[in-house]
Parts: sequence; C-alpha cells; structure tokens
Amino acid sequence: KNAAVTKDRLDRSRRDLEQKGLTEPLSETEIFRDYNNRRNALKNDQRQFSEQKKQLETEISGLRQGLDKIADGMNLQGTKPSPAFTLQNDWKKQLDLLLSSLKSSKEDISNKKEQFLRSYNKLRSDFNQQSGLLSNLFQGLDAMLDRASDGYEPFYYLYERMSDHAGILAQQLSMLNTRLESLDRSQSDVVQHCWFHGSKIHDELKRIEQRSAVHLEGRSTATNMLRIGMELDSPEAAKVRMQAYIEKSVQEVREEYRSGKSTREIKSSIDKLIQSRELLNTYLGTTRIPVFVYKIDINMSNSRPKIWEDAIRENSGGEKFVIYFSVLSALMAYSRAQEQVVRSGAGEDMTKPGTRVLIMDNPFGPISSQHLLKPLFDIAKRYNTQLICLTDLKQSSILNNFNLVYMLRVRKGAASSKEYLKFDEFKRSTDLDDKDEALEKAFYRVSDFQQMKLWD
Repeated sequence: KNAAVTKDRLDRSRRDLEQKGLTEPLSETEIFRDYNNRRNALKNDQRQFSEQKKQLETEISGLRQGLDKIADGMNLQGTKPSPAFTLQNDWKKQLDLLLSSLKSSKEDISNKKEQFLRSYNKLRSDFNQQSGLLSNLFQGLDAMLDRASDGYEPFYYLYERMSDHAGILAQQLSMLNTRLESLDRSQSDVVQHCWFHGSKIHDELKRIEQRSAVHLEGRSTATNMLRIGMELDSPEAAKVRMQAYIEKSVQEVREEYRSGKSTREIKSSIDKLIQSRELLNTYLGTTRIPVFVYKIDINMSNSRPKIWEDAIRENSGGEKFVIYFSVLSALMAYSRAQEQVVRSGAGEDMTKPGTRVLIMDNPFGPISSQHLLKPLFDIAKRYNTQLICLTDLKQSSILNNFNLVYMLRVRKGAASSKEYLKFDEFKRSTDLDDKDEALEKAFYRVSDFQQMKLWD
C-alpha cells in the first residue's frame, strides 16, 4: 500500500517537473549537494519572474487603455496597420500625439466639408440656370454629393467627376475666349463700317437739305426750305467718338454674353446699338439734331427759318401746308434720285430727268394767298412735279398757274329731271398734246354720308 502511494506522489512530481520544463529529478547523490545555494537561486529566479509578470501585466493594461483610446478616436473596422509605421519607445506619448493629430484633422476636414458645401450651393444658385450645360453638370454632381459620406472613396469619386467637369468648362471657356478674341480683332472693321455708315447718313441728309432749295420771289439766291442742324467738328474726331462707342458697345455685349443671355436677346441688343440714329448721334457727337423749315411771310423780309416744332405750333394753316409740301417734295426727289442710282447701276438708261405727279384734293383752301401760292408752284417746278388738283375755287391767282383746266358743271336736262355733267376745257399753253393732256372720263355721284362719331 505504501509503495502505491509513493508511486503516485512520484508521478505527480514528475508531471510538475514536466510543466516546469524539466524531465527528471536530480539523482539521489545530488539531492543534498549544494542544496541551500540552489534553493536561494531558485527563490531569486522566482522573485524576478514575479516582477516581470507584474511589469507585463502593467504593460498589457496600458495597451488595453491605448486600444480603448484608439477605438474612441477612430473606426477600427477595416483598418489595417501601415507597414511603414514604427512604434516608438514611449508609445503612449506617440499614441496621444497621433490621436490629437487625428482629431485635429477630423475637425479640419469637417470645416472644409462645410465650406465646400456652402461654396457649391452658392455656385449652383448663381449659375444653375445660366445655361443648359451648367444645369446638366450640377445635376450630375448633386446625385454624387447626396451619396457622399465621410468616407474616402465617395469624395474621391466626387473629386474625379468635378475634375472632369472642370475640363469641360475649360474647353467651353477657351471656345468663348476665341470668339471674344475674334470679336476684338474685327473691332477695327466694325468701327470703320459704323463710321462710314454714320458719314453716309450725314451726307444723305445734307443732300435732302440741298434738294429742298427753291428760288423765292425777292431772293437772288436759292433758299433751302428744309435745313437739318448738323454741325460736324471733323471726320477724325467723329472716328475717335465712334471708336469709343464701339468699344463700349462691345463691352456691353460681352457682359450680356457672359451673363448667359440668349442669342436672341443679344442680337436685339446689338440691333439697338447699331441703329442708324445711334450711329449718326455718335458721328456728330450729339443727340439733338434740330430740323428747320422756312416760314414764308407775306412780307418777304420777315420770312425766316423756324425750328420744326415751333413752325407746326405757330404757323398758319397755309404756311404749314407749304412746309409739308416742301418736305414731301424734297423726300420724293431724294428717293427718286436714289432709285435712279440703283437702276442706272443695273444698266437702265437714267439720262432723262425724273418726273413726279401729285394728285391733291382741294389743296387751295388754306393757301389762296399769292405769297403762298407762288412758292408752292415754284417748288413743284423745281422738282419737275405735275400737280393734278381738285378744287371748287375759281380765283385767277389759282387757275393761272395751270396750263390745262377742266371746269365741271352739273346741268339739268331740258325735257327731264335728270342731271348731267358738263365740262369746259381751258388751255393756257399751245404746246400741250391733245392725246397726253385730255380728260377721258368723269362722273358725278351724290351720296349722303354721316360722319362716324369717335365717342358715343
């Protein structure tokens, strides 16, 4: 029985030795050799191992605290250590610095993200409706921005898309700048054409003025019935003004183009800027161009030019009629002259002087006075205009101005109550051709007319 107990104890001791890394106990002859020294050495080893254990436990506790700090500071899911990272001896200080830097970086990223969103929303608000291209670009970015989180990849993809869009916009800007440069290069041509157009209008208006000249009784030289107040300092000064005007106009058109206005709106603005009146105003350097008409007085010494507005307001009916007639005749003569220039350029024979015909109904009501009749017929003669006038006046001062007069009378039949039209022909010139100057047909009609009222 004792042997079995002893064997059991021996087996347990052997297992303890194996757990401690030993295989066999000392032999009996060595058990009592230097026993005390060996015992003391083992106790020292035990103390050292115990201290090392405490030190390791302390380090493990510190590492766990550090891991908790890391977990609080960042999301560890999917995070892998960097191969280039080197752990320093004072890893706690190193960890605190890294976490502090990470926190600062997060705050900086958050601020930049908010700043980016504010800038992006402002750009979208300012330019989204400026053009279809910008609207499409913003629409694509909005979809990506809605899906973007704080992760790296969504914002990187957003960055790539914005870089692509920036390239598209750069191409569009390059194309627009090319167009603007082309506009700048052709600006000198535009200035020259506009200056020439303003000069042409100025010269044409002067021609109209010159064509209104007639010889009035008591005057040794021809008198302009129409005068346009245009005083040009010099063609060179006009060109300088036109240069400044075109530069200002180009700048206005450029700003409209950049603001996103439609092509139709820009074209309308250009049409307004190059209207003939605008170019003439720039050519002359003034927006006020007064028109003077000649007032014919019964006393020729009192006849004088009057500004158009005053003449229309102050002149008598007969004087205004002569003014209207002179202006109309001058414009007709100018238009016919321009037409002859065009037709002669087409190869037609324009050597014969131009003639005009005016048919007027009772024009002598307000101008039966001789001092107005004489200029009226002088103007007609000056412009080679034939007058066909209907009137019920029989004064010789009127009839003596016509080479051919038909006087119509209504007569009743002798045997019936019917009326018929009878005319008498008076010729003051024997040179009239019976075929060319003859009344072919006339009829008489009586009707009751009621004037329509403007207001009920």
